[in-house]
Amino acid sequence: MPENSKKEEKASDSPSSYNKDMQKFEQLASEIKGKYKLSNYDLIDVLLKQRVEKPLDMIPASIFDNKVLSALEAIVKYLRENLKFGSGKIAKMLNRNISTISSTYIKAKKKMPSEFVVKDTKYFIPISGLADRHYSVLESIVKFLKKKFSLSNNEIAKLLNRDNRTIWTINARAMKKGRIE
Repeated sequence: MPENSKKEEKASDSPSSYNKDMQKFEQLASEIKGKYKLSNYDLIDVLLKQRVEKPLDMIPASIFDNKVLSALEAIVKYLRENLKFGSGKIAKMLNRNISTISSTYIKAKKKMPSEFVVKDTKYFIPISGLADRHYSVLESIVKFLKKKFSLSNNEIAKLLNRDNRTIWTINARAMKKGRIE
């Protein structure tokens, strides 16, 4: 049985399989265009909006790809400068004091005066997951990436621009706290 599944995997990567998948996609696209009376351009616009729009309640993991800022500093700087949220709103979202958010932003601005250039990423972290004060911000991020995307410590370390051993320690600390699902 395992040998057949390997053959099926290889067959699914073949050009003929790709052509079949594209035919299915074209058929589905045609049905959607007919049902909702969309032009090709309208359909493309809908697909691009679904892919390009980033929800305001999610943080792109690419903001952590720097050696200068802590995780909380990166989040606060991103929310203030890129999403234009005020300190009060950020404090409420992250379940922190407004004075903590303000001082964190001042420190982050000194460390990195330029605005974030957010790189494309397929990993987004929900802000609501960072509000649990039982965990540190980095523990919440590592916990989420492990649970939601099943990433290894090494993959998380590369994504967050941290050392493997740091991620291992953070994960172990979060597991000791006893709320790992």
